Amino acid sequence: MISFQTITFDSVTVIVILSTCFILLSSGVLFYIHNKKKRPKNLASQISSLTHDGLLSFLKRVFSSILQTIIYTTLVLLLFSNIFKTPFSWIQIVSFFIGGSIMIISILVSAFMGPKLIPKVIQSSKQSCAEGLRYSFGLSSSVSFFMVGFMIMGLLFCYLCFGIDTIIGYGLGLILSGFFLT
Repeated sequence: MISFQTITFDSVTVIVILSTCFILLSSGVLFYIHNKKKRPKNLASQISSLTHDGLLSFLKRVFSSILQTIIYTTLVLLLFSNIFKTPFSWIQIVSFFIGGSIMIISILVSAFMGPKLIPKVIQSSKQSCAEGLRYSFGLSSSVSFFMVGFMIMGLLFCYLCFGIDTIIGYGLGLILSGFFLT
């Protein structure tokens, strides 16, 4: 057992890196286990392709809104820092961009995976309700683990490359992107 006096930032960083790798690896294993079933070609696959197309058109509009908001926020902050003669923290803005970009990428990956798995969920739920729930829970947990692991990886990147002060900008980028995605 490690006492609290011997825990340093290096040991915490190693623990977080290992746990992030474990989360990403477990999401991949869960997705592989639940994705082994063959995908049927029927009405459910047609519905899932239409859902996929609609979701992608919605996400294109949302992504452009998020990127415009990030750029406009950066310009407004730059303008106010020049007006009030205060230093402009480019590192915070870079971490803000990284946070927003990571949220966009993780949502894009989950949007590509989700509709393609609808026929498999429908097929497994035809056997029994418990089987369908088990399958959909496994798929949603693997996608959730991927998203959380990817976001923690971005947080570690900002922390290790730019320092602890960039965590605020990273969090604001995630929150801003999440606001537009709800």
